[in-house]
Amino acid sequence: MRMLRVSALVLMVALGGCVTTYTPEPSEVCAHISDATERSVCDSNLVAALAQARSDTPRPAAISSGAAWLALLWYPVYYSIGIAFGLFVYRDAKRREWLAFRVRPFWWGAVCLFDPAIGALVYWVLHYSRLARRGIG
Repeated sequence: MRMLRVSALVLMVALGGCVTTYTPEPSEVCAHISDATERSVCDSNLVAALAQARSDTPRPAAISSGAAWLALLWYPVYYSIGIAFGLFVYRDAKRREWLAFRVRPFWWGAVCLFDPAIGALVYWVLHYSRLARRGIG
């Protein structure tokens, strides 16, 4: 789920960004002042302060278009590898007589789907390495 959020953020930045900020209205800030003269002074001071804050605020660095395209290409490749590893691990786990820690084949496949490198590595360590031959798990 985290990778999906990051992908959506990269896509939004690549397509133009969506940076919004809240700026209060002078009537919201100076509402407690009852005198008209003091309220107009408060309003003008607030407008000047907001203009100064906008000019002093550094703009966020834009992601280069190359990095955005790389991210847009990387995630489909990454998850297609995850699907392939997930299917392989799921099929292999269904054929096994025993599973480490009694984890069902579906969950081994799901782990490999969401994080192919770590999921496949953990599955291999627990089922095919020397640890598995010693009976750990």
